[in-house]
Amino acid sequence: AFKGERGSSARNWLNQFENWAKDRPEFRGDDAKKIRSALNLLTGKAGHWANLYLTQSNNPSNAAPIFGNSWANFVTAFKGHFASIDEEKEALAELKKLKQKENESISDYSTAFKELANLTSLSDVDKQQRFLEGMTKSMRQLMGMAAALATDKPANFDALVARADKLDTGVN
Repeated sequence: AFKGERGSSARNWLNQFENWAKDRPEFRGDDAKKIRSALNLLTGKAGHWANLYLTQSNNPSNAAPIFGNSWANFVTAFKGHFASIDEEKEALAELKKLKQKENESISDYSTAFKELANLTSLSDVDKQQRFLEGMTKSMRQLMGMAAALATDKPANFDALVARADKLDTGVN
């Protein structure tokens, strides 16, 4: 259920719902059913928003289908109401604050980092730099030692994350 938190939680819920719905045969070719199902999973503030449309949908004297029975129209309305106005700007701000916690694995840190970084237009080099800056001091030191011993630099962001994950796995 989605409670109405604005920003990334709205995006996450929508992605999860779409992933679940794509394998449901009852939704194939029936956007109206998919919309009603999505609306029924909204609670809290989002539930109040959904109830406006469900009331309209349940009114027998209302001939106009909600969101024009178009999933794309529903997604546009949902994002317009709950998603961030400037998703990239918000993601960049969250990336700036994101720090690996002392007992957090690189795997967990990199998952959170990638989720935000994918919403930006950061270059691969910028991603590497920000990723390293967010690591714990001890992990940055390990990465520095690994870089001094390595014969080559990581080819890209994913290679850097893989190197960090190997080091983290070896230490923890």
